[in-house]
Amino acid sequence: MLRPQKRITKRQLKEDKLVTFYFKAIDFIQENQNKLFFGVLGVIAIILIVVWSSRLSASKESNAASALARAEIKMNQGQYMAAMDSLKILIELYDGAQSTGKGVFYLANLYFQNEDYESAQKYYEQYLGDYKDDANFASSALAGMAACYEGKKNFKKAAELYEKAVKKYSQAFDNANKLMNAARCYILAGNKEKARTLYQQIIEDYPNSGLKNEAEISLAEINA
Repeated sequence: MLRPQKRITKRQLKEDKLVTFYFKAIDFIQENQNKLFFGVLGVIAIILIVVWSSRLSASKESNAASALARAEIKMNQGQYMAAMDSLKILIELYDGAQSTGKGVFYLANLYFQNEDYESAQKYYEQYLGDYKDDANFASSALAGMAACYEGKKNFKKAAELYEKAVKKYSQAFDNANKLMNAARCYILAGNKEKARTLYQQIIEDYPNSGLKNEAEISLAEINA
């Protein structure tokens, strides 16, 4: 007489599945051990590269900051030529560092002070192209380019760049001054109507600025 089969419990089914999974996993590992080995090595290599790059970037920024500080000391002491040499070395050795961006901006300013407008414009453009991490610096760099064109008597281009700096960086701290410069250059370029518009903008948008009275006087002179 046949005995009734024992009912398989849920626990036994679960254990059977685990055993099956275990042997399948062993088979998979044995068949793909080379791929798995190199895959693990790849992951480790990526982690090491990330860690190394992070440390290298931190070291680069630290060195750039030190070099910038040395250049700033020379500028504060009035040693402008020595400061320019230091800034050029900074830019060459630590390209891409945040402190290097400030060095590029400072070098442009020093060239501008020496009335070397072509070199100044070159470095202002480099800052705007490669760095521009700080809105106030970027706005000032664009205004610096405008000043270079003004120095070269290209008043129309200068006015347009002053105005562009205000439109692009609306929160910059000295936008009223940029608008005054733009209006002045438009007058020199023979465009009084555009200058009138900008003087009115200063009066309306910057009522608490010290330049408001100057804008009102200039506007009255144009309308006279």
